[in-house]
Amino acid sequence: KYVEIGNENGGDDYSRHYKVFYQAIKASYPDIITIADNRNMGDATVEMIDDHYYSNPDFFFENEGRYDSADRKGSAIYVGEYACNSGVGHGNLLGALSEAAFMIGMERNSDIVKLCSYAPLFFNVNDISWPVNLIGFDSSRVVGRSSYHVQRLFGQHRPDEVLPTTVDGPTAPKTREVYALAGLDQAVGELVLKMVNRSAAPRAVDVVLAGLAAKEGNARAITLSHADPTAENSLDDPDVVAPVESSVTLPGEVFSYTLPAYSLTILRIP
Repeated sequence: KYVEIGNENGGDDYSRHYKVFYQAIKASYPDIITIADNRNMGDATVEMIDDHYYSNPDFFFENEGRYDSADRKGSAIYVGEYACNSGVGHGNLLGALSEAAFMIGMERNSDIVKLCSYAPLFFNVNDISWPVNLIGFDSSRVVGRSSYHVQRLFGQHRPDEVLPTTVDGPTAPKTREVYALAGLDQAVGELVLKMVNRSAAPRAVDVVLAGLAAKEGNARAITLSHADPTAENSLDDPDVVAPVESSVTLPGEVFSYTLPAYSLTILRIP
């Protein structure tokens, strides 16, 4: 369905060669969607652009709104590689939460951000050539980092329809602590509410589900958190940071909820 022409390429040579590949692919496979590495391709058609991001937690927290102002008449976007891989040890909880905040921004803009994929995926713990990866293994064991759990939770709790979501509170990148997005899972008739608290303290939030006719009663809460933001999973201790699911009673469309310190919380509300 997709073919990328190159990888992290640019310059005049790439632009010239890109056009040759684009024309040949479209001539034989007109339904294939091509992906380019550069937005500035002159008169060449760019159907989808591949963005890559590797940085520290501050970058991912502060760029949660990166695609809010993307040109809706421009190329579709594939965030083909992204990972918080700086200042997070071998991959700790804080890095995973910053990725979760960034993913909230991508999901909110999923009309233009069509695809995303974490990188790199696997690493042998006895031969690490990239500082931070998603899933570690040796000859007999495997472990998912906290970032793996974030990826898995977002995949399992992906809404069909994203809803307008407003977070009232500090909004400056350096002071913002809570990130949130609501959506509908039409197949099961549930609201999916994702919330990230990057603070070292629990945060009580008032949730208003305007016009959604949320039912009173039990909702599912899935929480990924740890008191220590530098906590990491390892082969010897694989569940230091792992999701915990519980049932919570909600009164309806308006309720208060306390987000644990350093946490991703997903509420599934009938």
